[in-house]
Amino acid sequence: TLLASSAASDVYKRQGVKAYDMSHDDFLEYIDSCEQMGFQNKYPNEDLDYSYTGTNANGYEIDVRYIDNMHYIEITLQKEEQ
Repeated sequence: TLLASSAASDVYKRQGVKAYDMSHDDFLEYIDSCEQMGFQNKYPNEDLDYSYTGTNANGYEIDVRYIDNMHYIEITLQKEEQ
């Protein structure tokens, strides 16, 4: 698995990574891990087919997307600056 990172935003401090050579099952397992660490689905009535947005009690938001045709997971973590 290879990782690439990026960062930038005026309003939010944002960090992102891409995890390559990942399956849809890997995506679902990662979401499960996020929820075990205290993230709650921001859109609980939507299916988790290819994207997930969760928030936690510390004000962090995680966005996880599965890109099926490229077989990678894109993960972005951000927190509003105080």
